[in-house]
Amino acid sequence: MEPAAQDEPPIDVLAYCQSRRIAFLETGPLDSADAVALIKALRPDLGIHAGAGLLRRSLIDAFRLASSTRIWVCCRPIAG
Repeated sequence: MEPAAQDEPPIDVLAYCQSRRIAFLETGPLDSADAVALIKALRPDLGIHAGAGLLRRSLIDAFRLASSTRIWVCCRPIAG
């Protein structure tokens, strides 16, 4: 199955967030001390990770709900 053709150009995530007054945070490696400190300073309730790789405990613990709620979702492509 081929991906659907895209009629519109890709969305510039930063421009999209800025136009809707959505906070946008760009860091280096998520397991760096600077990135973890920056995220902790925001005092977030929840983090959503839609990228590749594993998140380290120090980053997971930066989110308020990380220690009280353990919800892990794993998605794999369905072979067909």
